[in-house]
Formats: sequence, C-alpha cells, structure tokens
Amino acid sequence: MTIDEAIKRYNNNAEHERTHGNLQGCLEFKQLAEWLKELKNLKEKDESKEVRYEYEGYSYGKLDMAFCPSCEHIIEADSENWGCEFCPNCGQKLRWEE
Repeated sequence: MTIDEAIKRYNNNAEHERTHGNLQGCLEFKQLAEWLKELKNLKEKDESKEVRYEYEGYSYGKLDMAFCPSCEHIIEADSENWGCEFCPNCGQKLRWEE
C-alpha cells in the first residue's frame, strides 16, 4: 500500500464514521490521514531536486542565480547559501550542477 492509498483509506474511514455518528472515530481517522500527508511531504523534501539556474547578466557568463525547485526561493551566487544542501526557505533537499 502506498502513502496515497493509505491517506485515501483513512479519509474514507473518517467519512464512514461521520455518517454513522461516530465523531470521535471520524476525528481519529482524519488525524491519521493528516499525519500521513505530513510524512509524504517530508519524504518528498528529502529527495534531492535540481536547482534551476538563471543568468542575471552581470557575472560575465557565469551562473549567478539559482531557484529552489519547490518554492522558487532565489539563491544568489555571492550569498552564503550558494551550493547549500537544503533550501533555506522551505527545506527542500537541493542538487547542484557539478
């Protein structure tokens, strides 16, 4: 079973409990589905994604600007975050050109 399948199952179980008047059961299944969504998001952020590069035009043909693939946070070449392992804004694991 995938995380997406489990999330769907717990949401369906929550709806079933709600329609049968079991609000506590509904809330418990909804909470489990939310935790699984958070886990999925954390797992996705831990998989490295390649940064997107752009030239701003004043660095003589060198890469001088990169963007996080998840949140589009700008990382400038002369900043302390250039080449960092994780986005300083959203925590996405980054993969840089070699």
